[in-house]
Amino acid sequence: MKLGIKGVSAVIATLLMLLITVAIASTAYMYITTMSGGAKQCLTIADSYCNSAGAVIKLRNVCTDTIAASTIIVTKIAPWSNASANNITTAIATKSIGIYTDTNCSSVGMQCTYRFLGPSADAIEDSVYCS
Repeated sequence: MKLGIKGVSAVIATLLMLLITVAIASTAYMYITTMSGGAKQCLTIADSYCNSAGAVIKLRNVCTDTIAASTIIVTKIAPWSNASANNITTAIATKSIGIYTDTNCSSVGMQCTYRFLGPSADAIEDSVYCS
């Protein structure tokens, strides 16, 4: 028994396959660009060292806006003692460096680790070893 139903022509099938491929590719592109467009990290570590005054960490602002000193939260991770108060006293202009000094980390053989939380919730860590 012959039903008389015809299939989709080769041209229509090719166009449908192309349309589906473009739709999948555009969906993947939108997903990837959305996921990678999170908060930009504005703070980077430019330098860190220990001197007679204590641990010195230089933070660089790589964003386009000035970062107010009050928006940077400093947490001392190790050793488990209090870090000096946030002594980044001036705003860090674009492409400039701000200096953080911890006077409680100056003993020979001491290693101190800090976490800096910037205005866009970008956390960076750095360790300073005093020799």
